[in-house]
Amino acid sequence: MKVSKVRVTRHSPKIYSPEEVNALRTAIQDAVENAANSYLRKCARNHLRVFMVARNTVLRNSEVLNLPLRHIHLNEGVLQIAAVPESNWNPKNRQERIVPMNPELVKFLESDLEQRGKQERWFLDDGQGGQVYSSNCQLSQAFRRHVSRCGLE
Repeated sequence: MKVSKVRVTRHSPKIYSPEEVNALRTAIQDAVENAANSYLRKCARNHLRVFMVARNTVLRNSEVLNLPLRHIHLNEGVLQIAAVPESNWNPKNRQERIVPMNPELVKFLESDLEQRGKQERWFLDDGQGGQVYSSNCQLSQAFRRHVSRCGLE
């Protein structure tokens, strides 16, 4: 006799409480401060950047991965989601858009941009002007590690 498994037909996103979100942010900030070397510190800084954008805007993974610094407009308080020829990337359905930033994200990005090297060109930069992640999977995997370290699902 064969027993059939129940198939999940639709996954729903996990919604974290404010306390869980703060725990995740603290864990990522601790990873930046306690990094064993400059490579791990650079990775953790990129994770903090993604966390702040994910928490304060509604962007797709690919939009974050392909966001050049020139598309961050602090004076206007917006992020420009537009085609990026140097990475051969276009927004979904080729629909360019402007995403407003809240004051928390503007303040974070002002501080973040001051600390960056002159050669950096990407929001998620390797420190030498190159993109850190080549796929959404790499970024998702990094966040799964932070989430599991916090004891979250």
